[in-house]
Amino acid sequence: MKKAIVLAICVLMAVPVISMAYEEKVEPNNDFSHATLLKESARGTVGFDDTKDIYRFYVAEGLEIRLELVGDNDVDLYLYNPEQQGVAYSCNEFYEYITYRADMTGYWYAEVTSARGNAGYTIT
Repeated sequence: MKKAIVLAICVLMAVPVISMAYEEKVEPNNDFSHATLLKESARGTVGFDDTKDIYRFYVAEGLEIRLELVGDNDVDLYLYNPEQQGVAYSCNEFYEYITYRADMTGYWYAEVTSARGNAGYTIT
């Protein structure tokens, strides 16, 4: 009986540790409200555990947005306006490129997703 109680306590103590370890693998920029500010370029990873990364950047109306994404596996790139509506995408394999003239001023968003497994990437 004592062994069962000790085992149950050990299991209960291990669950939060396992849960915290899993949560640390996932980056915080997985939705619009936690988008990472994109300055000039950024490196990241997407895959099975962390399926997407979202970046934000400020653009004035009338300026041309140019996004380039290079991955070591199949990655896709999506562009969203300040109202978080999709306006453009690029779904090739290792290289993605979007040009788009901003039709409103504000924070625009770029979403990077993995199409096939884990992928490292650079976005500019």
